Amino acid sequence: YSFPTTCPACGSPAIREEGEAVRRCTGGFACSAQLVEGLRHFVSRRAMNIEGFGDIYIEALAEAGILKEPADIFGMKFEDVKRVIEQRRKEQAEARRQAQGKKPPKITKKSPPEDKLIHSLFASIDSRRTVPLDRFLFALGIRHIGETTAKSLARHFAGPMSLLDACVAGARDMPGDGWYALLDLPQIGDVMAARLTDKLSELEPVRLLNPAEASKALLGVLNTAQRAAMRTAHTTPESIVEAVAAARNGLPGSNFKRLAAVPDVGEVAARSLCLFFSDERHRTAFINLLSKVQPAPLPKAAAEGSPFAGRTIVFTGTLERMTRDEAKEKALALGAKVSGSVSKKTDLVVAGPGAGSKLRDAEALGVKVVSEAEWIGMLDAGIAIRD
Repeated sequence: YSFPTTCPACGSPAIREEGEAVRRCTGGFACSAQLVEGLRHFVSRRAMNIEGFGDIYIEALAEAGILKEPADIFGMKFEDVKRVIEQRRKEQAEARRQAQGKKPPKITKKSPPEDKLIHSLFASIDSRRTVPLDRFLFALGIRHIGETTAKSLARHFAGPMSLLDACVAGARDMPGDGWYALLDLPQIGDVMAARLTDKLSELEPVRLLNPAEASKALLGVLNTAQRAAMRTAHTTPESIVEAVAAARNGLPGSNFKRLAAVPDVGEVAARSLCLFFSDERHRTAFINLLSKVQPAPLPKAAAEGSPFAGRTIVFTGTLERMTRDEAKEKALALGAKVSGSVSKKTDLVVAGPGAGSKLRDAEALGVKVVSEAEWIGMLDAGIAIRD
């Protein structure tokens, strides 16, 4: 049995990522099997944060063909939504009645009007026509693009179209299957894979005239565990040389490397981005969404002259004058790094009421601790964190 290379639901490529046994559809919103889950993520609190868009709305509107992609959310008509949702409510009520074995009521009572809920939903939708770029990117639900990576991308690129261009260019320079096949071997990462391909280039034309000698030289680059992994996967000198040659033919190009070098991105997330935007259906859905929503660029991280640049800050406890996300955003905008745990590398802990283990860890390690009010005072005065 061989795993399918295309999704049976939408025909998109189904890829197997490094170190994984399963293949996943890359169709995203273009795949009917993924549409509802994708829309749930899109409207969720940490993504676009569209209140009132519960599962019943998403499922019913998607099944009715009103929602086929995220941009459709911003073009819905009130009467269409009301008709679909009221019909779904009736179906649910009838299903409950039959399950309970009750007879149909002689007089059908009017269900509570849906109008108010739908008006609230439309108001929430309208309020999200301008959102920070990082939320917009996170809401797309691209595999491996979490909140941290989305924020880094939003800081690095001037806008969504700049990111799109970089991803399309990166897709042309993506690593080939031979490269990923080599990385699939235990103990062999991208650094060692690059060393092997460099070594093979040094061995030309030895590899063609004497594969045994070339294989021995390649194995000499590896440590004991890596050699064992290579020999298990490739049992002859010829197959070892061929595997490294295939990896060399699939080396990542400069555009892909540039995308992967963006902070908090890396090869895995860069590959997901390139696969997503290399699909014309995704690019079309992305551009359609941009016609309805205006992502606001994030401020660039402060230059090294900032007193907080390069410093690691941890927030713990309850903050009373700003949300945790707002505090993190302020710190990041000043060039600081925000961590979720305290270590010897932590420069400052901002502790609010209810601070627990992180505060104890900071005290044990001798890390500077300030209150929220003191932290805000430091921001206002531009006071540096003293070592």
